[in-house]
Amino acid sequence: MTGTARSATFAAALLFTQPVWADLPLDKYQEAVKDSATSTDAQAFLNGYFIGLAAGLGQVDIARRNPKTINFCLPDQLPVAASQIRNLVDRAIATGAFAQPPASGGTWDVSIVARAALGETFPCPPPAQ
Repeated sequence: MTGTARSATFAAALLFTQPVWADLPLDKYQEAVKDSATSTDAQAFLNGYFIGLAAGLGQVDIARRNPKTINFCLPDQLPVAASQIRNLVDRAIATGAFAQPPASGGTWDVSIVARAALGETFPCPPPAQ
């Protein structure tokens, strides 16, 4: 398979693959690494994937250091697609709740908006007593 054909195949696979969370099977990762030598689409995919992975790991670390920051509990048997999270973020923004800048200044990070939207949609059950 030529580099151009491989890049087209890789791009098509990305477009038609239904993402589940941030799962990236190792064989698909290795294919993307090979394709990234000649494909800017593969390079962009890998960069975006690792940017997202780093952001997610950062959120996990924040939650580990301060368990009170965990404000949502995703259902075990109901995978939440990226498009659903994006819709929740867009809906939260539309309410105007994030119109004012945070107290720390700057602008809101999308991860904060997503965490708030997920907390409203999937609140954790009260602790068992």
